[in-house]
Amino acid sequence: MPATLVSWTIGNYLGARAAYRRGTLFEKSIVSTGIVLSQIPYYWMAMVLIYVFAIKLGWLPTGSAYDPTLTPSLSWTFLKSYLYHYILPFLSIALVSTGGWIIGMRVLAAMELGSTYVTFAERLNVNSEIIFRYVLRNSLLPQITGIAIQLGTVMAGQIITEQIFNYQGMGILLARALGSRDYPMIQGIFLILIGTLLIANFIVEFLYVLIDPRIRLGAREE
Repeated sequence: MPATLVSWTIGNYLGARAAYRRGTLFEKSIVSTGIVLSQIPYYWMAMVLIYVFAIKLGWLPTGSAYDPTLTPSLSWTFLKSYLYHYILPFLSIALVSTGGWIIGMRVLAAMELGSTYVTFAERLNVNSEIIFRYVLRNSLLPQITGIAIQLGTVMAGQIITEQIFNYQGMGILLARALGSRDYPMIQGIFLILIGTLLIANFIVEFLYVLIDPRIRLGAREE
C-alpha cells in the first residue's frame, strides 16, 4: 500500500507537470519514461532490482521480510530490519505503478488545459503556478477513483513479486490457502479485500467533496 500511494502522488504530479509543459524536452522525457515503466511487469522489475542492488552491488538483501534471526516486535532493531528488507519490493511496485499514473494524468491534464478557464486565465497573465495547481486539482478526480480501486485490490499483494522476494505478504498467504484448499482462510482474505475496497470508496466520497467545490455547492442547492 505505501508503494501504491507514493507512486500515485509522484506519477500524478509528474504527469500534470508534463502536460502543462507540453512540447518541451521535459514532457517528452517524462512521457517516454512513463510509457516504458508502465509496460514493465512487476516481477521482471523485481528480478532486475535483485540482480543489480542485491547480487552485483550487495547493498540490499535478496529477499525475506526481515532478518530471520529477529523476532517480530516494535523494537527499533526489528523495524529497521523490516524497512531495510522492504526497499526492493517497494521499488519494484512503485516504479512500475508510477509510469501508469504519469500516462493517465498527462492525458487528463492535457484535456483540462483546453478548458475555457485556463485560456481566460492565460489571457489575464495569471501566475503559471496558480493555473497549474487548478489544472492538477481538477484532473485528480478520475485518478482518485483509480487509486480507490487499486487500494482495494492491492491488499492481496503482488503474488509473483512476493514469491520472488520470499516476502510474507497477503498475496503469498492467499496462494498457500488456495493450494491447500484452506477455505476459511480464503474467505477471511476475501472478506478483508472487500472491506478494504468499501472503505477506500467511502473515503473517496469525502475526497471528492474536498477537491471539487461544485459537489459542495450542488449539495447546498438541493
